[in-house]
Amino acid sequence: MAFSPSKAIDARVVLLAGDDSQSRNQALKDILKELGLTPNDQDIERFNADEKPFADWIGIASTFPFGVDKRIVIVRYLGRANVSDLGGPKKVAEQLGILQDFSLLILVADELTNKSGDTTPGSITSWKKAVKDANGLVAEFSEDGVDVIKEVRQIAKDSGKEISASAARLLTEYVGGKLSEARSETQKLILYVGDSNVITEQDIKDTVTPDAEYNVFRLIDLVIEGKPGLALSQMRGMFSKTAKVEEEAFPRVFPMFMRQFRLLWQARACHEAKVQPSRAPAAVADAFLTKPNFGKERDWLQNRTMRTASQVSFPQLTACLQILMETDGKMKGVTPQLDGYETLEQMILKMGAVFQKRR
Repeated sequence: MAFSPSKAIDARVVLLAGDDSQSRNQALKDILKELGLTPNDQDIERFNADEKPFADWIGIASTFPFGVDKRIVIVRYLGRANVSDLGGPKKVAEQLGILQDFSLLILVADELTNKSGDTTPGSITSWKKAVKDANGLVAEFSEDGVDVIKEVRQIAKDSGKEISASAARLLTEYVGGKLSEARSETQKLILYVGDSNVITEQDIKDTVTPDAEYNVFRLIDLVIEGKPGLALSQMRGMFSKTAKVEEEAFPRVFPMFMRQFRLLWQARACHEAKVQPSRAPAAVADAFLTKPNFGKERDWLQNRTMRTASQVSFPQLTACLQILMETDGKMKGVTPQLDGYETLEQMILKMGAVFQKRR
C-alpha cells in the first residue's frame, strides 16, 4: 500500500522504518509538505533518540503549539533508544497514548553504524509494537523486490541519460546491491557526465567507490582467473588504510570471503544441475545452506555468483574452504605464525595455486 501523508498527519505518532532510506526520507518530506512545512522549518523540534530522555519526547510533543496547528517533533536514529530500557512496549505505548490531538511525534529508524562498519536499523521491533498499540502509524519502506539494475536504468532514462545493462550491473555490484546507494550514485553520475547522454562503465570506475563486498568479489575473481599477483594488489588496496589487518579482516572482510565461497559451492551445484537457484528442484535446494541460502539471495548476486561458479570445480572450492579455515585459525592465534597481513597474503597465494591447476 502506498504511503499516505494525509493519514500520517492524522496520527499522533508515526514510525518511519525499513531499509529503503531514500523512500523513508521522502516520506518524512511528504508529511511536512502536507503540513506546508519544510525539513528546516523553525516550528519543528528535532533531535536524535539518544540526545533527550523519552519523557522529553512526550513532553515536548504535548506542549500546545502557538501559531501552527501541530506540535511537530522529529526523532532520528530511533534504534539508539532501546524500548526495554524504557519499561517495554506496553509502558512505551501508554506514554505515547498521552499525546494530544495537536501532537505529531515522528520517529525515524535511520540506519546505525556498528563497530564493524555495517549499518543496521537498530532494535526497532519493539518500537513498532509500541506505536501500533498506541494507535499510531507504522510505515515500512523495503528494498525487497526492487530490481536495482532496472531502477538505475530508469533513473538515468528519466534524466535523459542512457546506461547499459552491463554498466548498471557494475554499479549495482559496486554498491553491494543497496538500492538507496544505487539511486544516490546514479544521481551523482548524471551530474558527473554533464552534457553527455551516456553513463559508461569507465564513468562508474572513475567516480564510485566500491564497497567492501565488491572488493572481495573482485579479489576472488582474480584468484579464480589464476592471477594471484593482481589479487595481492587488490588486497593491498583494500587494507591500505588499515593499521592492523586483524582488526579489519576478522569482524568484516574475512567473513565475506567465507560467505562468498559458501555461495559459490551452492551455485556450482546449480550449475552442474543446469538449474537457476530460484527454481532449483528439491534435490538441489535441499542442499542449500541455511545461511547463506543461495536460493534466497538477490537476483543480481545470484547471477554474478553463477557466472563465477561456471569457472570452478567442487574440488577447487573444497580446497579453498580448507585454506579459509586454516587462515581463520591463524588469524585467531590458534596456530600463530606470521602477522595478519602476511597470513592473508599466504591465503591468497595458496588459493591462487589451487586455480592455477586448472580442471
